Amino acid sequence: MDKDRYKIEKGDRIFARLTMGGRTLVEFMMNGIGSVSEVIAEMRRKIGDVRGLTKLYIRNHSRGWSFDRGLMVYPQGGAMRNRVWGC
Repeated sequence: MDKDRYKIEKGDRIFARLTMGGRTLVEFMMNGIGSVSEVIAEMRRKIGDVRGLTKLYIRNHSRGWSFDRGLMVYPQGGAMRNRVWGC
């Protein structure tokens, strides 16, 4: 992802949606986020124990861009636990 093209600064108006299998898991608007990583962290916090391939959509209304991409999600700490112990 091109970090300059998809820049977010605090105060930008951001819309974010996470879907799985055509079903919306969570969507929200925010202004106090400073990066795409922070948007993803907020999404992960809101979805709880969901595991699987999702589709992330982010729109920055302030800067006029949007994108979507696949995002694999795990319950908190699940990816590392699975990688290490094979559970």
